[in-house]
Amino acid sequence: MEELGAELAEVRLLGVLENIFTYEGRPGHEIVFVFLGRFADPALYEPDELRWTESDGTAWVATWMPLVHFAPGGPPLYPVGIYEMLYEVMGMT
Repeated sequence: MEELGAELAEVRLLGVLENIFTYEGRPGHEIVFVFLGRFADPALYEPDELRWTESDGTAWVATWMPLVHFAPGGPPLYPVGIYEMLYEVMGMT
């Protein structure tokens, strides 16, 4: 809801990941709660891109990518561990 203003359905917690990282030369730490769900409105899956603007005016674009795109040897998917979590839940094991 926060970024897209879209209602979600069938939301469930998959797990929790700890992410320790460096951003702009400074160490960072976050706890990431990973949820699986779907858009309540199936029309939101039709566009190739989803666009939104943050409260500070920063514009963002999200592009749908198949999970296999992030398979080992491909580009990274953050936080570390989320690829394996999604791979397992999608029955790809």
